[in-house]
Amino acid sequence: MPTVLLFTWFYLPFVGGSELFVRAIASRLSHRFRFFIVTARGDRRWARREERPEGVVLRVGAGARIDKFLYPVPALRAALSIRDVDLVHAVMVNAAALSAWGYLRIRRRPSLVTLQSGDSEQYVREYLGPGFPLFRFLHRPFDRIHAISSHLRDRAVGFGASPGSITVVPNGVDLPLFDRLRFPARELDELRERLGVQGKRVIVSVSRLALKNGLDTLMRALALLERDTVLVLVGDGEDRGKLETLARELGVQDRVVFAGTVDPAETARYLSIGEIFARPSLSEGLGTAFLEAMACGLPVVATPVGGILDFLRDGENGLLCPVGDPESVSGALSRLLDDPVLARRLGDAGHDLVSREYGWDSVAERIGRLYDELLSR
Repeated sequence: MPTVLLFTWFYLPFVGGSELFVRAIASRLSHRFRFFIVTARGDRRWARREERPEGVVLRVGAGARIDKFLYPVPALRAALSIRDVDLVHAVMVNAAALSAWGYLRIRRRPSLVTLQSGDSEQYVREYLGPGFPLFRFLHRPFDRIHAISSHLRDRAVGFGASPGSITVVPNGVDLPLFDRLRFPARELDELRERLGVQGKRVIVSVSRLALKNGLDTLMRALALLERDTVLVLVGDGEDRGKLETLARELGVQDRVVFAGTVDPAETARYLSIGEIFARPSLSEGLGTAFLEAMACGLPVVATPVGGILDFLRDGENGLLCPVGDPESVSGALSRLLDDPVLARRLGDAGHDLVSREYGWDSVAERIGRLYDELLSR
């Protein structure tokens, strides 16, 4: 059985798009490949070595927050201790790709890098500063590139990657988990009561609480809607304080529920109490949260940025609004709230698309074919 050495800066119990991608792919391919997952430890409660159904997880570092900054050296040391590696896979162009590149300079193996980041190029340039040229470079030293959207593929080409080396395979959705019919009405009523939204028109957004996800625009749109409409924000993040302040300034603090971080297995329950999913983002790598909402049958309000255009068609399976335009977002929300036939049609179309093309099983199969192709060289 071939051995895949997989570098990922963070892994479970940290939860994000890349972490869920790794678990979904490795667990579904574990009958064909043996996985070693090298990640930052970050917390002393988490074992340095853990045998999981998807493979062996090696957590490097002392178990402190600083582990993520020190990751490349101990990750490389741990990787070099693994025998008989057949393929190297780095998830995201960050410290994981840097560590994988270092490994490949010592031990040449077939290699793959996955592009997942939803941050805009401008944001990355500002955040990395003088380190940005290294970010550009790390798109090029791998045999193949897996991009989760056409947007990330095109950006990689702009950074000098060969178009022929890039394959677009989206992130997936755990379809049974996001079947809203599995929740009894009583359970959904209990959640509405707990959140204080019973009897209200509910808009849901699942998101890291970062301004780049357009949540300030969404709040300004909410302020233009009738008072019986509320917004439930699922997630947490660095801009929560700013958003709470904005809610007070707009006078909608009693209409915005900050639900906080929710276990991924519970996300569908929160989506299922809503009538609409909305996130007017400034940038998106793909937008897995949109796909999960569509899997639940919710009509979606979004912006035409990044990977969203790979799956959302305005008026066919969702509504698109210009970036940073609260009036347009408010109009789209009102249109769906006032027209249940339209809302149902868009929701059904989105559900059908995700069920047909975005299940994790089919995504894992396509990644497995990439592995096979690399190993056949």
